[in-house]
Amino acid sequence: MLEEWYQFYAGYHPSFTWWVRSPHEATVKALDDYADFIRHEVAGFVQGQDPPVLGDPVGRKALLDALDHEMVTLYTGGIA
Repeated sequence: MLEEWYQFYAGYHPSFTWWVRSPHEATVKALDDYADFIRHEVAGFVQGQDPPVLGDPVGRKALLDALDHEMVTLYTGGIA
């Protein structure tokens, strides 16, 4: 969203482009660095390996209950 907002105004309003270019670039770099930190340090992602599975397993019943709550029909091939 930040990039869409910036691209909409950049070039359209000259003083916006002049004042916001540098802070925008710094912000984008900071957000990219933070995303890398979350991926590698928090989630444990290692470049070249499959990404880790995040979240807690809920089991078949909880998954089927959640799908039912969202009104998603699930064909189980006759298995209940």
